Amino acid sequence: MVLSGSFPPFGKYLSGNDFVHIQLPRFPHEVVNAAVEYAYGGIKNISPDVAIRLYLLAHSLQNKALVDGCTKFLCARIEETNVSEVWSVANATKNELLIEVCAPLVSMNWKMFRTSRQFHRNTEMKGMMSLLGCPRMARESAKSKVEALIEWRNSARNDAEYIGRTTAFKDMVSLLGIQDTPDLITDLFVE
Repeated sequence: MVLSGSFPPFGKYLSGNDFVHIQLPRFPHEVVNAAVEYAYGGIKNISPDVAIRLYLLAHSLQNKALVDGCTKFLCARIEETNVSEVWSVANATKNELLIEVCAPLVSMNWKMFRTSRQFHRNTEMKGMMSLLGCPRMARESAKSKVEALIEWRNSARNDAEYIGRTTAFKDMVSLLGIQDTPDLITDLFVE
């Protein structure tokens, strides 16, 4: 009953004193244990790697308090070694706080991220808008940002996403404040 109180989707499986076996094959044992530990009073020790997966589990199981707790925990522990994974998870779940905290670190490592197909596939519109709004991005060339936007648009998973990204692309290009459009076009298309 404690689990169904903490994780509403379990309620349909748990009734009274029944013993129920629920499989969560996408999540390793330590993540499920952390969720159970949370339900029974709180988590004592957890690594950022487990916290990322626990965040996804909490999101799937609709536990806002645990999602918020994992978000707070991760915000304090985002670094170069895990920013890519946190960025992907934040975009997948549309967690604006995690996106905002990741964006400056992503912009600091722009050369690596701008050429990553996985980065472009996993970055949602709000994530890209947040990234382009980072003060650090003002130091990057218009060419590198437009090339990345084109790659991002072209990395859409399906037609609907491609149409959405194409529409957003127009707004994002205007965010860049490009002054010398003819030179940029020459840089992009004449090499």
